[in-house]
Amino acid sequence: MPADRVRGRIVRAGTRVVAVFAVLALAFGLADFRLVRAVFTDSTATGTNTFSAAASFPDYPTTISNDGAYFYHRLAEAQTSSATSNAADSSSNGTRTGTYDGRTDGPATWYDFEDIAGSAVADESGNGNSATLSGTTTVAGHPGSSVSFDGTASHADAARAGISVTTDFTVSAWVYLPTGADNQDRAVVSLSGSATSAFLLKFDDSDDKWEFEMAQSNIGAPTPDAAKSSGAPALDTWTHLAGVYSDASNLLTLYVNGVASATTAAHADANEWTPSGTLQLGRTWYNTAWATAYWLGRIDDVRVYQSAVTSTDILGMSTEAPTVHYRFDETGGTSVADSSGNANDGSTSGTATWNPGGWWGGALTLDGSGAAALSNSRAVATDQAFTVSAWVYLPSTAATITRAILSENGGNAAAFELKYNQAAPDRWELAMWDNDNSASNAAGAKSAAVATKDAWQMITGVYDDAADLLRLYVNGVQSGTTARTDAVEWAITNRLQIGRSRNYGAWANPFSGSIDDVRTYQAALTPNQISQLYKYGRTIPTGMTAGGSGALQGPLGGQAGNTAVAFNGSGSGFNPISFTNPTTFTIECWFKGSDNRGGQILAFNADQTSFFPTYTTDRMVYIDSAQRLVFGVNKAGTIVTAAYAGSAATWKNWHHVAATMSPANGIRLYLDGALVASDATGTAGGNYTGFWRWGGGHLTGWPNRPGHDYFVGMIDEVAYYQTELTALQVSRDFNANR
Repeated sequence: MPADRVRGRIVRAGTRVVAVFAVLALAFGLADFRLVRAVFTDSTATGTNTFSAAASFPDYPTTISNDGAYFYHRLAEAQTSSATSNAADSSSNGTRTGTYDGRTDGPATWYDFEDIAGSAVADESGNGNSATLSGTTTVAGHPGSSVSFDGTASHADAARAGISVTTDFTVSAWVYLPTGADNQDRAVVSLSGSATSAFLLKFDDSDDKWEFEMAQSNIGAPTPDAAKSSGAPALDTWTHLAGVYSDASNLLTLYVNGVASATTAAHADANEWTPSGTLQLGRTWYNTAWATAYWLGRIDDVRVYQSAVTSTDILGMSTEAPTVHYRFDETGGTSVADSSGNANDGSTSGTATWNPGGWWGGALTLDGSGAAALSNSRAVATDQAFTVSAWVYLPSTAATITRAILSENGGNAAAFELKYNQAAPDRWELAMWDNDNSASNAAGAKSAAVATKDAWQMITGVYDDAADLLRLYVNGVQSGTTARTDAVEWAITNRLQIGRSRNYGAWANPFSGSIDDVRTYQAALTPNQISQLYKYGRTIPTGMTAGGSGALQGPLGGQAGNTAVAFNGSGSGFNPISFTNPTTFTIECWFKGSDNRGGQILAFNADQTSFFPTYTTDRMVYIDSAQRLVFGVNKAGTIVTAAYAGSAATWKNWHHVAATMSPANGIRLYLDGALVASDATGTAGGNYTGFWRWGGGHLTGWPNRPGHDYFVGMIDEVAYYQTELTALQVSRDFNANR
């Protein structure tokens, strides 16, 4: 029995023993315990009642089950690359299985350099391994922002290692090595030990190659096992590097731009060792000092995985960055900002206008007169694999002729055209012409169903060069394919056109309606990538990360050890059982935030998985923009909330949250077993059928909406009750993990 559960005093006087105990029985569910009075004398002990102490108090899972949880997800599953997977139900019923919407084999640490506050870099994985910058500057990245290193002292130091190097792991990064920087070794990512770095991803000056190495021992100048690239680095351009260690095969593999460039037999189990230091960016520890091999240039999108990432997934990492990304969030002027990091800004022409009511933020609205937007330079080479995508709103009144969404064109014909084809009839289509002759043959992948009008649709076209196929996707789902042979490939150098295309030497097919979130990729995105792009909007998620250290204290706290899931601001989980207008309930979990981020932790949503603000969300627990923990309901159009003022530092530790609602008491918010906020008027929420979700959903219209609707951090032990737990029960749940 843990010592802090029962406190007592024992007084000894000769043969007399008097024991006085203060037992917190009710707080720990000992319902059958009865306080009794016993009288002891110097010589004898007499009494009318006896009792026996339990061997231990109920552990946390038993306590939750005893409270009558309707479903209980411990989130202790192993990592999986499946697009969806099960979250076991640990309630007494045991059959109300939940679902992870997304992969759970995401990175253990992830720096995309989009969230930098002063010198602090947020860990986007949700595992809270933030890094501290020193001597760096923030510049354009691949995409978005990146960090520039000066080659002499600048670096980034993570809070901890983030992974073990005695088992499978992967490290990857986008790097930009400028001319003149290849005059010495340059460290990209390393993990420091007491004498040397355990692993190092770097440019090796002696061989003029990229290199991934692991030290055979923790000594000052160890012999490294190394995988080196087959060729010299390309300078003044972005390069994707990935190093993979497979413990089972004892192999190191280095990937350059998604392709395995070198594999070497390496690192026998006898040479494995655990470093004492932390993850380092831009420098490496060697012979008990920082080596002179500081990085000179830019680094972006650093990821570290506790797994040997597959070659397919590494190829996906190297291709998921867009070559162009137009959000159309401008409010005036004719300039169009490219968010890809490739500086391919655009401009509008004619009567094009900015529309604040886009699919996500603003949109570009065209009136069918021939107005358009165009990039400064080519977005994709059409004689290679590519993907083009846009959200479009086509009014039914405009569906009278063919309307071009995106195109790249020669002088006479379109190399490709993503469009609404009125003559198809009435279909979305990706078309490619055989040559710059409008009378030439055009291959087209058309949607299986007629085009939906008067609603936002995500239309995506893929040219899969390896498979010789055109693919057309509508709202993330493949809808049509057609063959396209290499023999008729041709490339142009002209600019991307948005809202028009070329036909018989003239501009044609003017779009009428609105276009938003245009993206182009110099790769054939996979069906899963396109599905994720549709579900989550602006990002192709890296996946949740299962297997992290959980909230329960483990054997030292009288608990069975468990794991938790890290959420990276895109993935979520849900229970597929639907409920209609729940008015009496309790929802609870343990959570730990990450790096000053907010987001939805628990909520009742009308949709199981969607990110977009097209469904009702209510009865939610979230961290708002002021770092307050909020529980709220939407009562007849009025949002009623109960909030607790916290801070980013507060949420970086594990906390227990419980939210209750009932017609009698309204809404109550509990934190770490104590009632911290309530509102007796919150007696009803939205009347709809929905599902309980954890990890994220949209927060449109909710007060103090944070910068990220989806939660970034860790969640554990999600439980739902169809009753309002009492304050005593909530306290007991929290204290069961003490």
